[in-house]
Amino acid sequence: MTMSLAALGRTLIMLTSQIPSWQVLAALPRVWNRRLQDRHELSMMEDERLRDIGLTRERLKREIEKPFWEA
Repeated sequence: MTMSLAALGRTLIMLTSQIPSWQVLAALPRVWNRRLQDRHELSMMEDERLRDIGLTRERLKREIEKPFWEA
């Protein structure tokens, strides 16, 4: 993963204040796709690696169940 989901959310908020609306809208599919990819990668991680990044299986389950448009 190159960027955390939280970082993507912060980036999108920053973009909305500096870039015209149509450009923000054009970027949304890429952001949504990245979220899907990140959540898939997280779902494949072993428990030991999840602990290393501070996630529990329960927290991961909640993250994976979120819709792609929700950060």
